[in-house]
Amino acid sequence: MSEHAANVAHRAERWPGAVPVSRFPYLLGMAYLLGAIGNLAIAAMHTGDWAGLLDPSLGRYGDPKDHLTPIGPNSLWNPLTWLFGLAHTAALFVVPLAVVAVVAGAAYAFDPALRTDRPALRRLLVGTAIGVALLAVSLSPYGRQLQHWLLD
Repeated sequence: MSEHAANVAHRAERWPGAVPVSRFPYLLGMAYLLGAIGNLAIAAMHTGDWAGLLDPSLGRYGDPKDHLTPIGPNSLWNPLTWLFGLAHTAALFVVPLAVVAVVAGAAYAFDPALRTDRPALRRLLVGTAIGVALLAVSLSPYGRQLQHWLLD
């Protein structure tokens, strides 16, 4: 086993759950970008209404599920349907998932034993900051309007 793998295994033994908690906000951020912003960009591309990126609504783009995949049919056999569909689902539930990410990240950040491991603490704090940024964006007026369009 390499030294890096041994170090990762040792961290996982000392702080079980810290690695998934520090990685979850990154995955949630990517899913939100793909599921919400990506779906909005695909809808703008399909309709040709690029001004609607700043004002997403049903009147401009119609049902967001009509623009779920950028290429190919909306069928279960298309892997992009699964990728964009799961990201769309994560974007629908971004507020409660971001709250979980922030609370879990803050709880681990206050663990005194984790403060000795600077790289792990830095990843955890950056992940928690990403969770806070996702909450701020999704609870802003633009984020609420985008969320309303995604839910229709």
